[in-house]
Amino acid sequence: MIQRVNVRSDENPLDELIIDLDVPRGTKILSNEPYVKEMFDKYMGSIGGLKYKDLNDGDIVSAKITSTTADSVCLEINPKHSITMPIKKDDKKYTDFLTVGSDVKVKLFKNKNGKEFLASFGEAVKESKFNDIKDSIGKPIAYKAKVTELIHGGYYLMIDGVQVFMPGSLGGMNKLIKFEELLNKELIVMPINFSTEKGTIVVSHREYLKTILSSEVDKLRGTENEKQYSGFITGTTKYGIFVELNGCITGLISPNDLDENNKIKFTKNQFKPGEEISFYVKDIISDSKIMFSQCNTVTADPWLNIDKYVPQQKVKGKITKIKSYGAFVEIENGIFGLISSNDYKDNQISENSEIDVIIQKIDKDNKKIILTLV
Repeated sequence: MIQRVNVRSDENPLDELIIDLDVPRGTKILSNEPYVKEMFDKYMGSIGGLKYKDLNDGDIVSAKITSTTADSVCLEINPKHSITMPIKKDDKKYTDFLTVGSDVKVKLFKNKNGKEFLASFGEAVKESKFNDIKDSIGKPIAYKAKVTELIHGGYYLMIDGVQVFMPGSLGGMNKLIKFEELLNKELIVMPINFSTEKGTIVVSHREYLKTILSSEVDKLRGTENEKQYSGFITGTTKYGIFVELNGCITGLISPNDLDENNKIKFTKNQFKPGEEISFYVKDIISDSKIMFSQCNTVTADPWLNIDKYVPQQKVKGKITKIKSYGAFVEIENGIFGLISSNDYKDNQISENSEIDVIIQKIDKDNKKIILTLV
């Protein structure tokens, strides 16, 4: 607000000058001394120079609590600006720290007449939190978030009252099987981008999982072939079954490392993403290349002790499969030999029957044994 003041001249007290001073609304200057402008500027400087016109709708400002009641708080923004703020529903969860003399952040809103300000603690906290999250984009900072809504292409999540967006492709290390399963769950996410078009912060659970991958893999070291784990299938290829463990570790079970029932299931392409499966850690080549196995190779791979068998040795076995070229005989759990179809007649053998066989040849390198009937 502009106020015109008549002041006496320093050179000639009988002369008067007219000066314009920009003063806060409600301020009245009654002095006409020649130093009035200097004193006024000094006074405004002592209170931070914050004038009413400097306050804008949507500003977040610091204020001091001067008094409180059950339903309102009186705030002093500066010696010239005070606001009595009703405590709204959104502000109630912030009222525990509202003590006289404490400093708080509030967000300003113009009232309907556009001349006075209202304030909100909750909105200031939300906006400050929003800015903190936005500023952490590209930094190694993670937040706990709750998945609140499934929308086309992804999810809405809440971080301390701030709504953020996560694309469905970033909800895990691998492609999600059932998108609905993340609803109402709490996830650790990291901000990765900001959409200026929508004013939305984009977050990623996958990015967080990448940061903990090495430490999770380290927990597996030393448990190879000893501890049994459970995970779920994420996909299959001709090389085997990809399995996810602890949400961030992906390993491969080769067809040869499946148990007998699952080998048959694999050949018939009956595995589906999302199925649970048990396995051991077979080998950790790197954080991103881990081999799983359904066989505890320390105890279940008898080829480590194959030297106990020698050619011309007579052993008992069980016929597990008959093909046109021969019959497969299991002589020990995990060790199979082949009897050529030229060495028997069809009425001599049948699947699941036990027979006596003689070992003719052992090929350690290719894990093959040639057998004949006794």
